Amino acid sequence: MTATKILIVEDELLTAMSLADDLEAMGYEIVDTVTSGEEAIQIANDCQPDLILMDINLAGSIDGIDTALEIRQHLNIPVIFLTSYNSNETVKRAQQTGSFGYLLKPFKVKEVSTSIEIALSKYQEELSLRQALASAKQYSEQQLQSLAIAAHEFRTPLSVIQLSTDMLKDGGDKLAPDKKSKHFERIQRSIDSISQMIKDVLTVGKVESGELVCNPSPLDLDRFCAELVSVCQIHASKLHQVTYQIQYPDEAAKITPNLDPDLLLAILSNLLTNAIKYSPQGGEVNLSVTCKSNNVTFEVQDCGIGIPTEYYPKIFERFVRAENANKIKGTGLGLSIVKNLVDLHKGEIKFDSRVSEGTKFTVTLPYLL
Repeated sequence: MTATKILIVEDELLTAMSLADDLEAMGYEIVDTVTSGEEAIQIANDCQPDLILMDINLAGSIDGIDTALEIRQHLNIPVIFLTSYNSNETVKRAQQTGSFGYLLKPFKVKEVSTSIEIALSKYQEELSLRQALASAKQYSEQQLQSLAIAAHEFRTPLSVIQLSTDMLKDGGDKLAPDKKSKHFERIQRSIDSISQMIKDVLTVGKVESGELVCNPSPLDLDRFCAELVSVCQIHASKLHQVTYQIQYPDEAAKITPNLDPDLLLAILSNLLTNAIKYSPQGGEVNLSVTCKSNNVTFEVQDCGIGIPTEYYPKIFERFVRAENANKIKGTGLGLSIVKNLVDLHKGEIKFDSRVSEGTKFTVTLPYLL
């Protein structure tokens, strides 16, 4: 275990040396002993001690209280005051620095050691609280950003629904059957888009709260994937052809695997939907499944716009969308959700992509007990 590093700031040199010897004998590491506030600030910057023992009466132009305030503001190092002063004004000034202790001279070294351990414990509690508050703030900001983006993205499909509904309502008797059919298709696609966005936002919330868990069960993988691809083809445009094949490299792989059907559905639905969406010119979108004895690999291949190389390191981050996808509606949540769900299933995901040539996502999931 690493020894606690302590800086002693004391204008009485003999007192400082004696205290340093006693604390070193107790297992602490003394980084230095100095007599002025200016020296204390310099050493604190250079050595970054875990704690500072600070006399209030110091050599130099600033006293221990002002020195401690300067150090706490810039370095956030806990300070314990060692002093002969006990006036109300002095105590009040010391409290305003956020000090972690106040010991009156003369003191016993055991008292100093106890104060050090209490101060370090309180400091860790303070850091934990700050981290918790920062995490809560970040989570709140992410939730607000998710809602703002979702609200913005809702406008387009809602406008399409409103427009088509008005056309059917006002001119339904005069519209040709094929035009009526197109309006109904637009309404259905818009409803599907809204439904997917709602699912994404809800999934993000469940992931963040830890509510989402992996519940594996025996799964007829061939039937599961075939049905999913069939649904995707129904909702895809006529320009897209969604294909599927499953392979068993050996007989041992022909087993009923234990996978979480809900997580798998969300993973593959997102990848297939993205493959269709980011292939605006149409073409083939293929789901290929390879079953082995202890895991299964899913490959989703498209021939769409591809991902620019500069976006590779951050493609699974929330709200990240590549520049060449700006004209295609999306929230930037899909791939981050997929990555979270793959991790939850103890799997891995990778991709290979070329701009204007297409993208292949590969997901490998282990069979779970």
